[in-house]
Amino acid sequence: RLEPSANWRQPQGTGSDWAAIPDHPVVHVTLADALAYAHWAGGTLPTEAQWEYACRAGTTGDYAGDIGAIAWTDENSGRTTHAAGLKQTNAWGLADIAGNVSEWCLDWYDVYRGGEVINPRGPNSGSQRVFRGGVWDFPAKYYARSARRNRDNPNLRVDDLGFRLALTPERIASPAPSSAAAEKN
Repeated sequence: RLEPSANWRQPQGTGSDWAAIPDHPVVHVTLADALAYAHWAGGTLPTEAQWEYACRAGTTGDYAGDIGAIAWTDENSGRTTHAAGLKQTNAWGLADIAGNVSEWCLDWYDVYRGGEVINPRGPNSGSQRVFRGGVWDFPAKYYARSARRNRDNPNLRVDDLGFRLALTPERIASPAPSSAAAEKN
């Protein structure tokens, strides 16, 4: 749903405040908003292939587990977002990846060309960006499937679309400083 006065600071529009729902996913963010935060945090957004790989967590079926147990969808959400982490995680410990809000990916949208590929990347440009994942306001059978692809204008800002950070190889290779090292500084 598009709420013209909403943004990440006022997720339900004028008069609302993100501080009232601090554990809920961030919504009403454009792709540029998500990328800016990811850069600031030292990460990135996942590619579409990385997102699906993480969502599936080694599974091969339509869903990465009992969808009612791992995702907020139209059937169980009460028509609103929920605090992150209330549902069971997938087999790799990722919470809410199958449903709560959809998540922006790095890739521009294009149709699949067929054939088997490993870690494919989208085209270098386009008019629509990919987002993946089930949402609190649509039925699981359509939107919570691990392979479900969605796309829209990268300037889209709605109440069921957010993002998930992915660590860059550099970030994975350099662990956070220990508390002892932090105390020295």
